[in-house]
Amino acid sequence: MKQILRRTLLGLAAMTTMAVATTSAMAATMTVYVKNDTTSTVEFQAGGGFQGVPSPSFPTTIIPSGTTAAISVTSPYPTSTGGSFYYRRQDNLKRCFFVPSRTMSGSVWNWPTTNATPSATGVNCSGTASNVSSNGDWTANFRIY
Repeated sequence: MKQILRRTLLGLAAMTTMAVATTSAMAATMTVYVKNDTTSTVEFQAGGGFQGVPSPSFPTTIIPSGTTAAISVTSPYPTSTGGSFYYRRQDNLKRCFFVPSRTMSGSVWNWPTTNATPSATGVNCSGTASNVSSNGDWTANFRIY
């Protein structure tokens, strides 16, 4: 009886360990929104370092009047999401450099960062995080204006 109880407890411990490992090893999805609030068309310049493949691809242009582009990226890594990209105004060639990022500390996801940096005067940029989930999924909201 003692041996059966020991095997049962060991089996439960192994299943619990596997469940925790599986949960923390699941990839997170980052959804990126880029809103053009300028009077000009903005153009995609470059993107890099993405953990996963943006889907759909970043649109090459975003027409003005409040148009928003949406991109989703599922990370192949269980402990981080992120990347970087530029959009440039067509009228004055000023651009915004956007960097969404989220990492894990131990088994807990940190709050994401959304850096938005203008190249010079003549363009403004902002970034905020929303829909932040404890499973690593989140939304990065960027604006060029």
